Amino acid sequence: MKLIEIHILQSYPVSCLNRDDVGSPKSAIFGGVRRARISSQCQKRAHRLNFNERQFGNPTHSERTRLAHEALAKKMISLDVPKDIAKEVSIEVLSKLLDKKGMNAAKEDDAGRLYLPALIWLSPAQLANAAIKTAGNMELLLEIFGKANPAGEKLSEKEKKAAEKKRKILLGAIVDAIKEAGVADAPDIAFFGRMVANEASLNIEGATMYAHA
Repeated sequence: MKLIEIHILQSYPVSCLNRDDVGSPKSAIFGGVRRARISSQCQKRAHRLNFNERQFGNPTHSERTRLAHEALAKKMISLDVPKDIAKEVSIEVLSKLLDKKGMNAAKEDDAGRLYLPALIWLSPAQLANAAIKTAGNMELLLEIFGKANPAGEKLSEKEKKAAEKKRKILLGAIVDAIKEAGVADAPDIAFFGRMVANEASLNIEGATMYAHA
């Protein structure tokens, strides 16, 4: 593999360019002098934001966020999935993708806004594919997530198990739709790479490698 290494030394006014875990400016010895240091994570975030601002001729927009369920829910709603069901399904699907064992659920902040257990970076095509798969199973969706038992009748254990099985199958199908879509429409993900700790099939080796500056 051939690499192009870029070493940059740039002057900045007195400032805290990048903080460490205790809030102190990061630094390193370079050329026999202690200099301010910018971490690879800091560089990549700045470049990701720059990608989104410039678009580089590509109209797509992918975002690394803990609020991906909101974007997914919007796409579902645009395909006539009921709003309350779209919100519930999108949170469950992405939480399942991030945490197969279900140890960490989405959490609300003080304002009542839900956040996924971890950051996730999906391409527009992956979100669209998940929404299409969801809307394409509308009857099953309404049966599982809708008010299928308005009279409040108690379900037998057999019925509960059957309902739970259907739920798992549907959520699994939507997760598979995300995996199948790929990132052909997201050059930023291809450029920087992506790692999803609990779902190795979504990992992508980036075209660039960053080191601490």
